[in-house]
Amino acid sequence: MAAGYGYSRGVTLVPMTQTMRDFMLRGIRQQGEGVFPRLKEEDVAEVVSIPQFANTENLAVVNGDLNGRDVIIGYSYEPPIIPSIWDLELTMQAVNLAGADRITVLACYAPLSRGDKKDQHHGSISFKAFADKLNFYRAGLLTFDLHSPVTLGFFDYPSRMLSLRNVMMGKIRELGVDFDVLVSTDVGWAKTVWKWADGLLYPDRYLGEGIVNKRRKGNDDCAEATRYFGDPVRYMRVLLPDDEVETFGSMFEAGGIMKRKGARSTWAVAYHGVLAGPAIDRLRESSIEKLIVTNTVPIPDWKIEQAAGKMDVVDISGFAMEAVRKWYAGESLKSVIEYAY
Repeated sequence: MAAGYGYSRGVTLVPMTQTMRDFMLRGIRQQGEGVFPRLKEEDVAEVVSIPQFANTENLAVVNGDLNGRDVIIGYSYEPPIIPSIWDLELTMQAVNLAGADRITVLACYAPLSRGDKKDQHHGSISFKAFADKLNFYRAGLLTFDLHSPVTLGFFDYPSRMLSLRNVMMGKIRELGVDFDVLVSTDVGWAKTVWKWADGLLYPDRYLGEGIVNKRRKGNDDCAEATRYFGDPVRYMRVLLPDDEVETFGSMFEAGGIMKRKGARSTWAVAYHGVLAGPAIDRLRESSIEKLIVTNTVPIPDWKIEQAAGKMDVVDISGFAMEAVRKWYAGESLKSVIEYAY
């Protein structure tokens, strides 16, 4: 039944870490009754074993039925990132040698996706290098909300970028907080924020819109928010949506501007909560009341505790596993793809 390159004998889910295994199993359990074909817990293979020799070299071993099957490798964005990408390449080779009919990498947050362009003299395009690894093994990619959607063109085999926009808007409506103005933390994401404001977050009304202008030197996290353009925010409830939050620098600066402009309250929402370096400290010290992220990047309990009640994490494992099921079954993914950025 699976849509492979030949005649697939079924699906095998291969989680590369225990975190990803838990993510997959939790998502499978959330499947609705009557779904056909269903993903089953027995479809999840043993966690990939990657022993290390005394000289620190690795060897990937995958336990499970792989020959002639639709194999979906679950990659979890957990440090250390570069060694884990090498482990992924070894895993794809092992799966390919085992006779998989089709290989797909499920990377809820795609590694190296920030390296999407050549913006410095003699600089690399790291996400293209990542795509080349998948292309070599004829593997496709399933991911969510790339930093730059155009980079999906780096991949030669069937790949999809799915959108978490409706999931996050549903969470905001569920919380019952009525926002008045949506503000983009930089010019690059303004078009998507306009789509949020255009009667989609609240179907019965439109919202004010604004942009915080930002300057950045190179690839460091010292982005400087310089000024605000848009509808007035004085006495308003402001929401700052973004695709990802890494060091919380942009949102920290934007939140400060909203406070100086007289905003009644400011919340932030991001699809991917990378939350590296000083991010948690900045969140705790910022004027932003609440940050809402998903678990596309695993967020340990200690980070949630250190955020001191200022962070909510939305579990998207059920949503992700439904997308995997549709991919395996050859069903349309149109309802969870957002093309018009």
